Amino acid sequence: MRILNRTLVAGVLMLVLFSQAIAAQPPGGHLNITQVLVDNSSNPTSLMIVGEDLDFGPGPLVVTLGSAGPITINSATGTLIDAEIAGPLTGGDYLLTVSMGNGQSQSDEYDLTIVAAAAAANHRTIRTEDTRAGCPDRSFPANTALITQKFTMASNGFVYVTGDIIRHTIRRADLHLHIDGNLIDRTLTYTSSPQWEDAHVVWTGPLPAGTHLVELKSPSRGVWGCGSAWGSIDTIIIE
Repeated sequence: MRILNRTLVAGVLMLVLFSQAIAAQPPGGHLNITQVLVDNSSNPTSLMIVGEDLDFGPGPLVVTLGSAGPITINSATGTLIDAEIAGPLTGGDYLLTVSMGNGQSQSDEYDLTIVAAAAAANHRTIRTEDTRAGCPDRSFPANTALITQKFTMASNGFVYVTGDIIRHTIRRADLHLHIDGNLIDRTLTYTSSPQWEDAHVVWTGPLPAGTHLVELKSPSRGVWGCGSAWGSIDTIIIE
């Protein structure tokens, strides 16, 4: 089990950013919380828990938030838990725990602080789907944007960016997330035979006022996508 530090942004949507482990990670698979998105604008309060191997362990899945009360889990995958709790939550420190068992590698803790905001932050969402032809387009070149999203922020703020797209190939294929030309997240997929596999990348962090460019790219040629239903970039912008 690892306890993570946090940075908190006050507002209707509150993001926990730049998590870093302060203890050694166990070898092999381990349940790992990387980010938490809190929507405290209504009752119930929404909790989006992002991580790796969130389904690692025999189960059942248990999520707690200190003494704040019972948490309802709406859906859960290995990378995302959608949960809610009676709210709105009052400002203060909370210890979020996700557990899939009693083993050291089967649970993780996340220390977050909710700061009451004097005024609600403005937030909006943008979805950009894969508009390329082909399923997949075998001629599409490597290291070229598979999906491109551009948006403008009137003031300094924060974003929560996720990218999802499927691929059809054999062995390894990597997916990269770029913001303003910088590689900020990557994931790899691997199958032993030609088949479809989903890839997911995510990033949360601050961005300055101005126009920003988000791109999904890959060093693998001609293996990604199958229309708008199977690939997109989704961004929550908080200003």
